[in-house]
Amino acid sequence: MKTAIGASSAADKYAHELTATVGSIIIVTFNCSRTVREYLHSLNQQRFRDFEVIVVDNGSADGRTEVIASIEPELAYPLKILP
Repeated sequence: MKTAIGASSAADKYAHELTATVGSIIIVTFNCSRTVREYLHSLNQQRFRDFEVIVVDNGSADGRTEVIASIEPELAYPLKILP
């Protein structure tokens, strides 16, 4: 199916999202503020940079959010935090 000039189909938009990064790394956390800092710093050292990181919190109460917020400016990759 053709689209009008300047218009894009939903498939075109989806294809663009898929090419934005090669992969996603998902880290599920629960009260592990010390180790999540190590994980994120380790990923920052990788030569391959075409990825995003998604951190999923399972109700942590150990300051994980503050730890991630403090190091986020240093990270060389996109980071998403999901509650």
